[in-house]
Amino acid sequence: MLPGTPLKDVLKETTTVMALTKISGPMGVMTSDKKDVAAIIAAIGAEQTLSKGFGSKCLTPTKIAFQGDKGKQLGMLGFCDDDSFKSARFDGPGAEKAAIEVKEPEKLKAALKKLGALK
Repeated sequence: MLPGTPLKDVLKETTTVMALTKISGPMGVMTSDKKDVAAIIAAIGAEQTLSKGFGSKCLTPTKIAFQGDKGKQLGMLGFCDDDSFKSARFDGPGAEKAAIEVKEPEKLKAALKKLGALK
C-alpha cells in the first residue's frame, strides 16, 4: 500500500466486515451483507487517500477489519478510546499505518449498532 493510494482501491475487494468492540465479545461481529459492507465503507469515506501516518499512540478497543475472498486481510481500522469515531488508524497490508478521517461518524456508529457492535 503506497501513500497516496485511495482507500476505495485498498478496500474494493471487501466481502466481509468484522467489528470488535467492548460489547461484541472476543469473537466480534461480522457481516457479509453487501449493503451493510457498502454502508460502512461509505460512512468511513472511501474517496480519501492514505497519505499521512497516524501519529498518536492510543489503545484501540474498537476495531473494524476488512476481508476479501477466502478471508484475505485487506486492512483494519482502529479507533482510539473516545467513542467519537471521527478519526482512526488504518493498518493496511504490510506494516504501514495511515490516519483516516471518518466522513460520517454518525452513519458509521449506526451501521455498527445494526451489527450489534455498539449499544
